[in-house]
Amino acid sequence: MEKYIKNKVVTEQISGENFKYYKFLSYEVFTDKKTGKEIKFEKNARITYTLIVNQFARLLKSGHFITDENNKYVRLDTKELAKRTNITEQTIKTKIKFLTKQNLIVVKDNLVHVPFPEVRDPRSTFVDKKGNVKLTYSLVPKYLIEHSYYKDLTENSIIYYSLTRERFIQSHINNANGSKKYVDIHGDTCCYFTNEEAQSLLAVSENTLKKDRNLLYAKGLLKSTRNNKALTYKVFEPIALPVKNEVVEDENKTSNDENLESLEAHAASSFEKLRLENLKVEVEEFEKLRLSNTVLSNTSNNNTSTNDMYDMYTERVADHSQQTNQSLENDKKDNLLSSFSNTLASYLKNFVSTDIKTILGILCNTKNEFNDNYSTDYTLEDIDYKLVKMLKRVREKLSKTNETVQQATGLIKASTKKEFKQYDIDLAKEKAEVFIDHEATEHLDFAEQLKINSINALKNKNNYKAVRDSSDFEEDVLDELGVG
Repeated sequence: MEKYIKNKVVTEQISGENFKYYKFLSYEVFTDKKTGKEIKFEKNARITYTLIVNQFARLLKSGHFITDENNKYVRLDTKELAKRTNITEQTIKTKIKFLTKQNLIVVKDNLVHVPFPEVRDPRSTFVDKKGNVKLTYSLVPKYLIEHSYYKDLTENSIIYYSLTRERFIQSHINNANGSKKYVDIHGDTCCYFTNEEAQSLLAVSENTLKKDRNLLYAKGLLKSTRNNKALTYKVFEPIALPVKNEVVEDENKTSNDENLESLEAHAASSFEKLRLENLKVEVEEFEKLRLSNTVLSNTSNNNTSTNDMYDMYTERVADHSQQTNQSLENDKKDNLLSSFSNTLASYLKNFVSTDIKTILGILCNTKNEFNDNYSTDYTLEDIDYKLVKMLKRVREKLSKTNETVQQATGLIKASTKKEFKQYDIDLAKEKAEVFIDHEATEHLDFAEQLKINSINALKNKNNYKAVRDSSDFEEDVLDELGVG
């Protein structure tokens, strides 16, 4: 039986939740500290480091750390790392020892500090607009590491996907800016990634590279086409993944479409489909993504008030019954809401489809901005009940002031951001209590200090801004890893 997941071409820079994979892990040469000889990075050590450093940066931003000898430490949970990576806890501990020997992390008791690594390769860093040196990185979709459907993928195949995905997105950008270099024999956007370069970055043989690439082919995440002597690649990502890691088995290939419909309906509440597939955003959003109108539809060009086809369409609609019009409107609503939780979708059906499109655009963009600013990975589903309550309040206000949804975009955006802030505070408070349980007796001093720091930092709402906006967090602490 073949496991069946439908994929679509990657067309945007950030889709869903991601880990940052720091490229120095591929660019730098690592040596034995005693002999000075070059050593091979241990299997699964890069993924382990990626999870640790992302968690470290996130906890620094939320204030969940302690300071010892001028270094900031956060909790190190090997059981949680093992659970997320589908690797045994003993293996995780082995990788932690390797990373410690390479001075990539500092472990003290059950806490970990991640220093800025020693790098020599110029590709490992870049200088931001403020003149700060930061680490270059690629984005690794979380589902590749955490979802059971991708458990067959190796560490190398996951990193290879991340690097190829980045090149493919850059090809979209280059083509949108007028370049015609990055198209395959069919005229579709593609990217180039030679075997020699991939082998060098992954430190693998050609045979191993081909095996890792075949794993991506098998999952539908990568396709290649021969262009003269070179291979060109197209990169894909899932439209939806099964809830609770349950993968639909395709017993009869002739019923794939039925299975897919069932799968997408089942997955809608837990995995956002590619956001820009169903939501046409305004022109400025395309500019932010550096994508041209040739990549995705531009709603400003679809101005129905000046479109000849619109006049023909209105004449046809006039001949249909009111029931038909309502059916069309309901179809539009269902299409817009198909990738969102039932809680949010049920309430938004009270709005007309044009207002739904506007509201969903605001919710998604605000969520993405919040996650980018604070290195979080929250979803709309995390706070769907809060969002519904917020939208009810907004709707009541609009009713009183006789305003439209379009006139209230600023209010909806500010209210959405406020809900994510409050959720972040509530979650951090819960974690503050959990953190004190991991050091019951032997290391009570660290546990007590961690508890005091966490609770003091978040004991009231006003401290949220102090924690988030202080120069210590935004400049010194976060720039330490280049993730500010």
